[in-house]
Amino acid sequence: MNIPIAHSFSSLEQALLHIQQTSPPAIVTTEYLKSIPIKKADIREIPKILRLLGFLDEDMRPTPRWLDYQSNSKPSLQAAIKECYNDLFIAYPDAPQLADAVIADWFAPPRTKATPTSQVRALRAFRRLCRLAGLPEAPMTPPTPTFAALTESPVPERTVQLVLPPGLSEANYEAIFRAALKAQRDTA
Repeated sequence: MNIPIAHSFSSLEQALLHIQQTSPPAIVTTEYLKSIPIKKADIREIPKILRLLGFLDEDMRPTPRWLDYQSNSKPSLQAAIKECYNDLFIAYPDAPQLADAVIADWFAPPRTKATPTSQVRALRAFRRLCRLAGLPEAPMTPPTPTFAALTESPVPERTVQLVLPPGLSEANYEAIFRAALKAQRDTA
């Protein structure tokens, strides 16, 4: 399965802006891509992303989604995102609103290359596309408190029992315990 991995978010944004503002070409060529103010290094990457989002067919011809995006950008991009990331939305229907730690494992191999950098780039591409489409975003995660900050104020002791599914990543556990700690502080 392929998902977009962006090396340059500004190039992705420029390509989508260019699609919105110009007439579609009969076929997307290297010459056409050079007319977009994007980095030369991204000329090979942008068509792959546009194909994954359904803006281009296998022959590099603009699809009806390309035309729809010109007049109906946000709803069209939302539909493209939901189609491209269909499995993510099945697993997490409110994925754009969830913290990175919760959905990060979905971007792991085999969906992306086996490097942590590729996984981060894929997650960031998803976040950037969601932002461009106007999808609700995850709230900013506050920095993890230090041990000293945790011990400065007394917190009433509570016993909590969690039953968690097998196979959760370390990031999932960290997110769960951060949320539990926050909830405990909010009720204290």
